Amino acid sequence: MVEKKKVTKKVAPKVETEKTEEVVAEVKAPKKTKRKLSPVQMIIIGIAVALLLFVGVLSYLVYSGKNDSSAVKNITRVVVIPAGIVDGNYITAYSYLDQIDILKNYYKEFKKTDFNSEDGKKVLSEIRTDVSDRLAEDAIVSSEAAKLKVTVSKKDINEEYDRLIASNGGQKSFSDILQKYYGLILDEFKTKIFAPRLLRQKLTEKINNEESETGTAKKKADELFAKAKAGEDFAKLATENSQDPGSAANGGDLGYFGKGKMVPEFEAAAFAAKTGDIVGPIKTVYGYHIIKVTDVKDGQVKASHILIKTRDFNEWLAEKKTELKKKKILGFIPAYWIFVKTN
Repeated sequence: MVEKKKVTKKVAPKVETEKTEEVVAEVKAPKKTKRKLSPVQMIIIGIAVALLLFVGVLSYLVYSGKNDSSAVKNITRVVVIPAGIVDGNYITAYSYLDQIDILKNYYKEFKKTDFNSEDGKKVLSEIRTDVSDRLAEDAIVSSEAAKLKVTVSKKDINEEYDRLIASNGGQKSFSDILQKYYGLILDEFKTKIFAPRLLRQKLTEKINNEESETGTAKKKADELFAKAKAGEDFAKLATENSQDPGSAANGGDLGYFGKGKMVPEFEAAAFAAKTGDIVGPIKTVYGYHIIKVTDVKDGQVKASHILIKTRDFNEWLAEKKTELKKKKILGFIPAYWIFVKTN
């Protein structure tokens, strides 16, 4: 007989499942510990928050027009914030407030304006609008000048400045006027007022010289000059043809003027002429002039003129502003965007 082998059943070892689950849980979800900020980190965060609040309050004061005092202006000289963006150029809040300050000083000292009165508040609103418009125009002029490679050198500024000084009683007299009525010293006047004005003048010359209608304007001026020289009534010719709105209605009469009051080309022609002379056409930034000198006395000239414009610079500037107001950078950022509230 064959003996049956005993079959022994293998018993699986007992596993402590509950304990294992606890271990797995401990591995999967380690105990969280709160990370504490160091004192230095706390200080840095505090400073950052304080700066953000400070810039926020400053921006509100500038953009809302709630405060354009000298104190706020001086802060924006250090903390740079924009007052607008025009044609890719930033207009800083400091330059905006600084120009307002200059005009406010003029109205206070010269016109005795009380800015706390109702009339004074209206004047202040007009000043803010004028300043924002002028700075926007300066930005457009700056961009266009760069494209056309029009520049103003120190020599240009000094030469024109010397002419201005000579026509305003000398440097001492002019300096006193600037300080009293505008709160400016001579160097500030050159950089903040005079240089932008001169750049605009040079850009005007460049645009006029490149305009296709220059030839047409010159032809018209030549015809009128010939008629004036032939003896036709100068005042009548001026009234009917001159494009200078300030003098056309008066037969082109400009009254008496001294040196430094007119653009250089006009001045040179007028002062070189004698009483009764008709000279021209003289090309200036404004177009072509036909000049009749009617009197000369005490270093002054009395003259009438007929102006035929090549192109009105202000019209060009208005067109450019309209174009930029419609333009979007990256499809959504206005190319002409003034942040400050002016009224």
